[in-house]
Amino acid sequence: MRNMVVRGLIALVMLGAFALGAAAEPVFFIHLTRAGYEFCDSVDDRSLLCSEVRVDDAATTPLFAWVMVADVGDWIAAAQFGIRYTDEVQAAAWTLCAPGFEIPEDGWPSSGTGNAIGFVASGQEDECYLPPGPDGIAKVGFFYISAGSRGAISVTRDPRIDDIHVSVCPNGDVDHPEIIDVCEYNGSARVGTTGGHLPDDCRCSGPPVKERSWAQIKSTYRDY
Repeated sequence: MRNMVVRGLIALVMLGAFALGAAAEPVFFIHLTRAGYEFCDSVDDRSLLCSEVRVDDAATTPLFAWVMVADVGDWIAAAQFGIRYTDEVQAAAWTLCAPGFEIPEDGWPSSGTGNAIGFVASGQEDECYLPPGPDGIAKVGFFYISAGSRGAISVTRDPRIDDIHVSVCPNGDVDHPEIIDVCEYNGSARVGTTGGHLPDDCRCSGPPVKERSWAQIKSTYRDY
């Protein structure tokens, strides 16, 4: 495991050392489920479809807010990201469900903190992890959250490096990891209301679109 930790740290920290040659542009997003007793087994990323992802929930009862990564296009070596949520959301705990290890920032999982995940194949210290499932979605872990009223939670940059990224092992080659750019428009979820954002087909698809009625549009320009 020590060798994998060293490789993960190299892949996460030495941003300028590798070529950014991969074609895929991974996306992070939040998937909401009702809290249950199965914990990491509550979501099976071997069969999860993008169409089944939930980015809003009208309930303010306890939920699991899953951090998911999709469209990596290759074996995953590492990922680094942050989390941010509004004051109405309480995140009581974080559980890592990915096969590997983590390097959380002090204070994690407080809003505005970051985490780094090193992925390894199940039981294999020197092999990267291949995202399973038909849509290539991999679960990283989940927050146990509740909300006193309407609130939001989103994946952001890790403030320690002011960046968000994924490292891959082309064809599973752990000796030549590559850092690839992550979509600028990652997903968010809303609790107690609707309006969460999921990139189209769980792939990088541009900024979220806010639906507005004709009356709202006219009101915007009323004073011009």
